[in-house]
Amino acid sequence: MINNIACMVEHLEDSIIHKKLLSSKSGSVTAFAIADNESIAEHKNRHCEFIYVLSGVIELDVAGHKHLLEKGAFYSIKANTLHTVNGYDLGKFALVILKNKKENKNGS
Repeated sequence: MINNIACMVEHLEDSIIHKKLLSSKSGSVTAFAIADNESIAEHKNRHCEFIYVLSGVIELDVAGHKHLLEKGAFYSIKANTLHTVNGYDLGKFALVILKNKKENKNGS
């Protein structure tokens, strides 16, 4: 089956909408639509994260370094790195989280 990920989430004023598309012991894929001036609070993940911008623009702050990412941009975030995602211009993005093999064998 072929799907357009950007069409799976729609913007809502003053909101962050997300839809988990895939989840397994190896990781997950989630689609996000983030309204302008909204923000995913600073956090870190114990796994590697990959952000792919599906449409619009998002602002990504990684360890204090800000990046404007437009449609088609891809950014890799190392495990345990503080980062924030800010809505900028009706941004939609896919978030891919990959768990390492060692954790998969332990069932974490």
